[in-house]
Amino acid sequence: MGLACKPDISYTREFSVIRIVEELMERDAEIEVYDLNIIFIITNSGEFYYEENIEGILKPAECIILVNVHTLFKVNLEIYLKIIHNRVKE
Repeated sequence: MGLACKPDISYTREFSVIRIVEELMERDAEIEVYDLNIIFIITNSGEFYYEENIEGILKPAECIILVNVHTLFKVNLEIYLKIIHNRVKE
């Protein structure tokens, strides 16, 4: 979540999420990306297109990495945490 190099922008130059995704892919992780400002990223491990439904990403997630905390994430953080918490309780 939060793929851009700075919050609330679509600029991806030299952003750390590429290194994070590549490292996780080397460890056989399943990756889903979400950022309203960026449609996809290209890494050495492939292309990753953002998922439109954040709830669809959060429900099955075992780990969530917030690379940049966009304003939307700050505003909705409590909702996101409830989605995760409800999954854990099930």
